[in-house]
Amino acid sequence: LHVPMRRYLAEPFDAGRTARRGGIEAVCDGAVDEGGFLLAVESQGKPVQEKHNSWTYYLAYLYAKYRLPPVLLVVCQDKATASWAAEPIRVGSCFHTSMQVFPLVLGPKNLPLIADPEEAAQDIPVTAFSVLAHAKDPGLLAIMDGVEGTGK
Repeated sequence: LHVPMRRYLAEPFDAGRTARRGGIEAVCDGAVDEGGFLLAVESQGKPVQEKHNSWTYYLAYLYAKYRLPPVLLVVCQDKATASWAAEPIRVGSCFHTSMQVFPLVLGPKNLPLIADPEEAAQDIPVTAFSVLAHAKDPGLLAIMDGVEGTGK
């Protein structure tokens, strides 16, 4: 995702009686008609069926509050969780779909592990997503020590 970020929203998600921990929201530059959107980032360690319900609620809440189209980005640490998270979420009855959510998913299958310190320093946001997606990789700590050792 190479889009300029305008700001990060640090407020915890709390819509009425439903509290939610985690997640990062970033507003991407531009008005809606210029491609502006709200990026909601979720880190998912394992499949949790209730997440599908909370993600649809969360996206609807963000759209109502900020009047920007939300994009759900789910970062997963294994292929099975990434495959589960990428499933479309359909809300509605058997005769009509009221809402359908298509999460954008990053995981070890579609996001490479950035092991080169110079490459990591060039794109910090992508490197951060790569670290999250490859958190279970046994060589990750050695790679991160190398990145830290560059002083960038």
